[in-house]
Amino acid sequence: MELYPEEIKEYNRLTKGMEFTFMALTMDFLTHCENVIFGYEEPELPYFCFHLYSDKGLKEIYEKLTHTLEYVYSEVDPKYNNLRNNLSNLLILLREPKARIQDKKYQQSNNDYWYKLVKNEDRLIDHSAFKKYAK
Repeated sequence: MELYPEEIKEYNRLTKGMEFTFMALTMDFLTHCENVIFGYEEPELPYFCFHLYSDKGLKEIYEKLTHTLEYVYSEVDPKYNNLRNNLSNLLILLREPKARIQDKKYQQSNNDYWYKLVKNEDRLIDHSAFKKYAK
């Protein structure tokens, strides 16, 4: 659900400056997250969540983002129903990799997705964070 102007103000108030704290997760990823908060679907976001959660170097920052957004969710005034619902939807997506860490089908589906992207993209194949998918 799209946000009303007063919900956007509330979101901006609660998240001011956060993009700098979490820049290591890439602006593309943060934009996908923000799009979900603003009520848009991001079909590729679950794959990015899997990748970041399973990345040794970024997992801690990813978890910190998730905890921070849980706090933001808890601080949203209940009258901002769309904002609360959209944050809740994002938190479900962000928590999925942790909840399904033992699910082999889930892991394989994500690995297949990244393999298809990486195998034809030289700049990704050469990037250390994506080499694991090229095998």
